[in-house]
Amino acid sequence: GGRHAVVIGSAALAKECFSGELDVTIANRPHFPSAREVSFDYSVLTVANYGALWRTMRRVSTVHLLSAHRVNIMSDTIIAGELRAMVRRLASASASASAPGAAARVVLKRRLFDLSHSVLMEIMAQTRNTYSDDADEDMSKEAREMKEIIEEIIPLVGVANLWDYMPLLRWLDVYGAKRKLADVVKRRNLFFDKMIDAERQKLKQLERKKGEADANDSDEKMGMIGVMLSLQKTEPDVYTDTFIR
Repeated sequence: GGRHAVVIGSAALAKECFSGELDVTIANRPHFPSAREVSFDYSVLTVANYGALWRTMRRVSTVHLLSAHRVNIMSDTIIAGELRAMVRRLASASASASAPGAAARVVLKRRLFDLSHSVLMEIMAQTRNTYSDDADEDMSKEAREMKEIIEEIIPLVGVANLWDYMPLLRWLDVYGAKRKLADVVKRRNLFFDKMIDAERQKLKQLERKKGEADANDSDEKMGMIGVMLSLQKTEPDVYTDTFIR
């Protein structure tokens, strides 16, 4: 098996390639077959080919989702609030140590994953993660689910995959990678769909209570999914549920 590649061997040629019209010509990233399902048929912003879809996604990201004002709001309220919540959970875990004055063992990697996940959930859908009353629990139910999904996807697409270089292995699914990928992607999509459906129901309830004029409030008062669902109303063919995912 193999893949064709072009190697640019000098700084002068590299500069020529990534400036002017040539930049658009070679800006696209390689589309590895193993990443098709994970990237929604190569339509994710980071792998999509340069074109109308990519420009739309970039505009939505910069104007509606990651504007300077929204990022400031996230830093001042959401991130700071979730950091305080994590510190409280760490203090609770420390207080529950077996012996007085003993230190509680903490797996910081898991705690930080939970922190980043809780921030994202708040930013995307204005929802809080679910924690049990067990002080030793270091991750929320939602963060554990997403961590399991990510840890299953990465070995299948995050390394050099023989699948991408030898079509016969892909067609016969020799290592079962295709089946495993289909299963984990299905679980991931269900996770996203639950968030989108919950936000859609929330917006419908808001419209019934306040009327559509009040429901279409400023972007800053909505989660990211809410913003994109409001865009979906104006252009449903562009802002599909797959686009939101």
